[in-house]
Amino acid sequence: SPGATLLQISLPDVSLWSVVLRVGGSIDTTITDSCSNPNPSTCLATHTLLDITSTASNIYLENIWGWAADHPLDVIPNVPAQNIAVGRGLTISHTSGPVTMIGTSFEHCVLYQYGFFDTRDILVIGQQTESPYWQGQGTSLRAPGPWEGEVAFHHCEKQGKGGDDRCFRAWGAYLDNVTDTTIHGSAMWVFFNGMDDNLWDDPQCEGTGGVCQTNMVFVRGTMEGVRWFSMGSKSVENMVYRDGEQIGLVRQGDVSGGWGGVLAAYFLDDGVGGDGGGGDDSGGGRVIVGGLTLGVAGVFGLWALM
Repeated sequence: SPGATLLQISLPDVSLWSVVLRVGGSIDTTITDSCSNPNPSTCLATHTLLDITSTASNIYLENIWGWAADHPLDVIPNVPAQNIAVGRGLTISHTSGPVTMIGTSFEHCVLYQYGFFDTRDILVIGQQTESPYWQGQGTSLRAPGPWEGEVAFHHCEKQGKGGDDRCFRAWGAYLDNVTDTTIHGSAMWVFFNGMDDNLWDDPQCEGTGGVCQTNMVFVRGTMEGVRWFSMGSKSVENMVYRDGEQIGLVRQGDVSGGWGGVLAAYFLDDGVGGDGGGGDDSGGGRVIVGGLTLGVAGVFGLWALM
């Protein structure tokens, strides 16, 4: 689908420190003035915030924030609601790596915040996500709308959730055929249900039983050598949805703690099963519950509700 990419990396040996990729939130911009419509299809602002392509290698990112604004940063009197439709946060596709990310965050993009497609050799240390506030129960536009592309939401019908707007929300992370990848420390948050009026009511989704979103992480295909440590979530039904002939779920309620759900470790390798002494088998991956993620909410608390 068409649209601008804010930053694309297609060369080897690239490093970035302390970069903000922001859409909206500034005074005297068309986006701030004209994106108050409850239907965000009138505000397709950006296709992708950061795209790392197949020709990139040996990439280092530190202290990177990608943000589709939900409120202004500048002092703007009588600012209208900010219902901005940015398609994707970070995309890494067909890349052999290595890609190292330390202290990164992508927020409020329509399809996903982090998307890894047919890629390998990624190291993520400290990541944070938030779903768009205007998505969720009562939204005027379900994901993937208003965008089209590589991410569909057919899984909602498979889960029997076709009538639930909360299933059609942006993925915190979308992994499709990934190998030799390690993620340490994830804070994956969601607030509000269909908050498109600038009133900021019910951030904890108490009106829908404290569940703002059905699924947070999507996993499909080969996951050889993929390890996820210290995963934290808030206000979701399932922390992980693993697609396939048999659906695998990691339910937040089964690993409750912290601000919602906490996982010490999730080993996604194909064929890994059994409890391994302290875990359970979830859709081909081994889940280990424990206290390692209790610090995630504190580490990323400064980013909450941005």
